[in-house]
Amino acid sequence: MQSDEIDFSRYVVWPKYKYDKKFMVHREIDPPSDKLFIALGYDDDHKTARKHYRLYYNDELENIKEIFPEVSPFEKYTIKRGQTRGLKKGGLFSSVFKKRDEDESGSTTNEKDVGFFKAIVEVETMDEQAR
Repeated sequence: MQSDEIDFSRYVVWPKYKYDKKFMVHREIDPPSDKLFIALGYDDDHKTARKHYRLYYNDELENIKEIFPEVSPFEKYTIKRGQTRGLKKGGLFSSVFKKRDEDESGSTTNEKDVGFFKAIVEVETMDEQAR
């Protein structure tokens, strides 16, 4: 491992299973403390290897300097809900009692920001992908 790489084995723990002869099933043994780790995923059986435990943080991972010492690598996109075109202005009473928002073009809108989508976006040409 290079000096600038992060050792993720400190942050992720995989479950261990032991065969229970009495009930003839594999049971998980020695799970990590639920005060430090959060269980993610599930295993259909002892061979599935989907379930794991991740070290729990009370903040977004990109804000934890121990994990991401540099600026966040994620792009952040606003998720919107509503309609910006084709929304009817409403009748006389609607315009008197209800405030209607308008977008830059003057069209009636009820669009609202409802959250964020974060992702790492990589763009490459077909030639770069072939290498």
